[in-house]
Formats: sequence, C-alpha cells, structure tokens
Amino acid sequence: PPLIALLSGGTSAGKEEAAAALAALSFDDDNEVTIVKVGGLVPLIALLESGTPTAKREAAVTIKHLAINNENKVAIAQQAGALDTLIALLSSGTPDAKEEAAGALRNLSVKDQNRAAIMAAGAPAPLIELLGSGTPGAKEKAAAALKKLAINAQNQIAIAKAGGLPPLIALLSGGTPVAIEEAAGALANLSFDDDNEIAIAQASGLAPLIALLGTGTRVAKEMAAATIKHLAINDENKVGITAAGGLQPLISLLATGSPLAIEEAAGALANLSINDDNEEAIAKAGGLPPLIALLSNGTQAAREEAAAALRNLSINQENKVSIVELGGLPPLIALLDSGTPHAREEAAGTLANLAVNDDNEVAIVKAGGLPPLIALLGSNIRQANDEAAAALKNLALLDDNKAAIAQAGGLAPLVALLDSGSADAKIEAEAALKTLSRSADVKQQLHQLGWVPAP
Repeated sequence: PPLIALLSGGTSAGKEEAAAALAALSFDDDNEVTIVKVGGLVPLIALLESGTPTAKREAAVTIKHLAINNENKVAIAQQAGALDTLIALLSSGTPDAKEEAAGALRNLSVKDQNRAAIMAAGAPAPLIELLGSGTPGAKEKAAAALKKLAINAQNQIAIAKAGGLPPLIALLSGGTPVAIEEAAGALANLSFDDDNEIAIAQASGLAPLIALLGTGTRVAKEMAAATIKHLAINDENKVGITAAGGLQPLISLLATGSPLAIEEAAGALANLSINDDNEEAIAKAGGLPPLIALLSNGTQAAREEAAAALRNLSINQENKVSIVELGGLPPLIALLDSGTPHAREEAAGTLANLAVNDDNEVAIVKAGGLPPLIALLGSNIRQANDEAAAALKNLALLDDNKAAIAQAGGLAPLVALLDSGSADAKIEAEAALKTLSRSADVKQQLHQLGWVPAP
C-alpha cells in the first residue's frame, strides 16, 4: 500500500521509484495477485497517461507482468481507461514504453474475451506500425499481440484490412528469431481467412515462408508449414507454392521436423495434392516414401494428414503403382483397424483409389485388406462406410475377389448398408452388390439375403 499510495501522492521522482519497485515486485506470481487486490490498477493506469516518460514505462512493465495472471487479464481489460492508455502509449511513448505496452497487450490478448475489446479500442494500427518502426523487442511483442488477436475470425479480416500483412511478411526475413516466429504465427492465424489466403500470396509471402521451412527455428518451421498448409487450400496457391519451390522443403520436413512441423507439412502436402500437376510433382520430388512412413511412425494427426495426402496422390495412375511398390499397403490396411476415425476414412479412400488397378486388386486382398474393409462397413464412422464400400466395389471387379469378399463375410454388411448407410454409402453398396452379383454363386447368396437389384 505505501508504494501504491506513492503512485498517486508522491513527487514525480517518487512516482517513478514506486512504479519501478512495483515493476520489480510484479515478477513474483503471488505479488501479481496482491498488487491488484490492494488497489494498484487505478494509479498504475493513471500513471500511463499522466506520468513522466520513465513512470509510464515502469507502469507499463508492471501491467505487463500483472497481465500474466488469468484473473488479472480480465480485471485490467475491464478497468476504465486501461486499454485506451496502453494503446495510446504504443504511439506516444518512448521506444521502451512502446515495447512494454505492446507486451502488456500481448498478455491481455491471450484471453478470448479481451480480444474484441482490444480491437475495438484501436490496437491494430499502432501495433502494425510498431512492426516496422519499433525496437527489436517491440517488433517481437507487437507481432505476438497480433498473433493472439488473429485467433478470432473477425479480427483476421480487420488486421489484414489495417495493413498488417506486408510488415508481418517483411519481418519473416528481417526480424529477430523471436520476431520471425511470432510473425509466422500471426500469418498462420490470419491465413485461416479465405481472402487472406490470397492476400498473403499476393503480398509476396510465399518465398519467405518457404525459406523458413529450411532455415527457421523449430517454432518458425512449424508456423511457416502451418501457414503454407492454409494457403494451399486456395487453387491458385496450389500452383504458386509449387512454382516457388515449396515441395522439396515440405517433403524434407516430413523426416527432419518436430512432430508438429511434420503434421503441418503433411497437411500442406495433402492440400497441395488436390491438383493434377502436383500429384505428379510430389511423387517425383520424393514425397511418397516419407508419407508412407508416417502412416506407421507419425503422430495420430500426422497419420491422418499422410493418409489424406496419399488418398489424393493415389488418383494418379503412376502413383497407384508406386504407392504399392513402395510398401504402402500394409500400413494403410493397419490404419483401417488402429487409426482415428478420420485416418480410417482416409485410408479406406486411398485403398478405393488404389483398387482401380488390376494388379492392386490382387495385392490388396493378398495383403489382408478385405477383413478390415468389411468391418468398416458396420462402423459408426459414416464417411468411412462410404469409402469402404467404394473400395469393395472396385475390388469386386476381379472375379476371384467376388468369391473372396463373400467368403470374408462382406455380403451381409453391404446389404445392411442399403438401409442404414448415408446416401453415398447406399450408392456405393448398391454398385458393389451389382458387381458381385455377376458371379452366379454370389448372386445366389445375395438372393438368400433378400437382396434384389435396384431397377
């Protein structure tokens, strides 16, 4: 209390000393709580507005530390004048004070409910200005604040409209390692917006993001790969990322990156592979072996992304052959049993594509693919039902497989799917049954099950 009283009633020098003392004390977790409980916020906020330059800086340091505490995040944002004075300091303070104010806003923006208030109080413009004109530390903290604010969908649009993309992209090449990480993280969040997917590429964001995949810190690689994954949803960017040399560093990251970087790189390749030319280019760049390896040794998310990439790549005729030759069948079939629901769906979809090949129709059955595919027909994973039925439909084109599917117990669940499946599953199941019924023996078994071909 005496220190807090000095913030209001002391001389200018006394206020500076009291604010500096509180800044030092606020490093302690317990003191973060105590300073707020004993009424420290109101005089600290007043000092941000009316204190000497030194006092403003020390008050901003203190508030930055106090805002680490979750309860304080709410209390500070709700305190009258707190956000306005912090945001004003971004423009009017000394270089050090601007950095501390940006750090306080970064900490406050961790709380979801604070983000709208910070945006409404006008934070984007001065934070964006700091990306170019601030101290190295201010650039780091401003980028971190924008990264947090960009978690909210509405803010993604507002930050881009305020001119945030070019300076964030510039920071990817010219910032400190921390600033680069934060800028890449901000772009990763901003790139969730469809318009920003286009705008980031148009603002020359592809080249520095791709460069980070190879030269960045662990976090920078993760964030760059995440951004590229989002950007690759856009059809033009699918072409642009490949043309800018993005495939090779993404593929390299599958083997050398952190678990998160591997997940994001695999996701980027999954999105890029929804393009005819990229289907071929990814395979030629050596993408198939590491993607196949991920099916067995990746995290759950990496397995999902790798299976999704292979599903898209397996549309290509040459890739159908290569995936099998490179040993893709055993891990894909294993994933039908052991994967997450999404991984099972993607693995079944990949096998459905691979089965549109005479040699693969034989290989999938020999590798033990029928039992898990048939089991998926009765699962509660709706889209996996569709893909399993499609795979069996394609496998049934081979005469030997017709009998094998029947012997493996595939007829009854296909018939059942006509009643219980989704619209797509019913279509695939009906087509599979019609193909299977070309065998006289199987046709007789189907009649015993009550199946009559749809007209």
